[in-house]
Amino acid sequence: MAEARPRRSVPYFLFASASRRSAGMRPAAASTLALLFLAACSKADPRAQEVAARVNTDEIPISQVASAVARLPDTPPERAGKARRQALDMLVDQQLAAQMALKQGLEHDPEVMSKVDAARREILARSYLKRVVAALPAPTDEEVGHYYEEHPLLYAQRRYYILREIAMPLKAAPLDALRALSGKASIEQIAAWLRAQGMTYSASASQRPAEDIPAEVLDTVSRMRRGTTAVVATAGGVFVVHLVESRDAPLSAETAAPRIRNLIAEERARVAVVRDIAQIRESARIEYRNEFADAGSQNSTTRATGAGTRRPALLVDDPSVQR
Repeated sequence: MAEARPRRSVPYFLFASASRRSAGMRPAAASTLALLFLAACSKADPRAQEVAARVNTDEIPISQVASAVARLPDTPPERAGKARRQALDMLVDQQLAAQMALKQGLEHDPEVMSKVDAARREILARSYLKRVVAALPAPTDEEVGHYYEEHPLLYAQRRYYILREIAMPLKAAPLDALRALSGKASIEQIAAWLRAQGMTYSASASQRPAEDIPAEVLDTVSRMRRGTTAVVATAGGVFVVHLVESRDAPLSAETAAPRIRNLIAEERARVAVVRDIAQIRESARIEYRNEFADAGSQNSTTRATGAGTRRPALLVDDPSVQR
């Protein structure tokens, strides 16, 4: 009997596309797309000329191996060499699949061409915004210190809270009734009353540090006594919060500094991206057509009245544009 050969797991990079929107693409087409982008992005990198492997007539630059390793889960230093080889093997498999796709003419497939255009646009947009963010000044020690002083509940007076909560949509919440009940009924009785009224809500119990609690809720919870219940109305909904217990867990200025520095940098990046995109839109000619025609008129009204703050979709909160 022939010896059974060990099965190799299907490489992640074989079917991973450069864009999350490519998830529905056929595997061969997806690998073609991914390699097109890896090749395009590595041309400007000096290390792109350093070859890690040759696959038939194609070369895989070391820069692509580094990019592939960066997308792997955190690897301990002692396994770094193995991780690089694993990433390279995945890229080799991907290159082989891409070569077969090209032999079959899949680069002319309308679906592949559409995905290539979409991913190219996304990569270029992210690259531009990364450059916008990279030009921003780093938070100063003075800014970090000021942030620490301005947010005592998150740092100097930080606490862990054990809570029981009821949450429901703002529009559906009977605020007056809930506030009346919170002073005399238990959280279970309030939940039972809501059920009797046929109202939709969610209930939960949790132990959370201050930074994991919405700011509006934290402001109220921090002033509550053990065993009391309060009703907090926010833009995101209404919360009936019962404080079971809390304990001190302060963070010193030195310990909190790296976290604060990141928070300031992220907020600065978010504001810069929103402002930059808004300025670009003002000078651009944008025509919404077909079923999206109404969106154009709505956006024009928003710009004319100054109402609302538009967040660039998939860009503001994208980790790839953060420093």
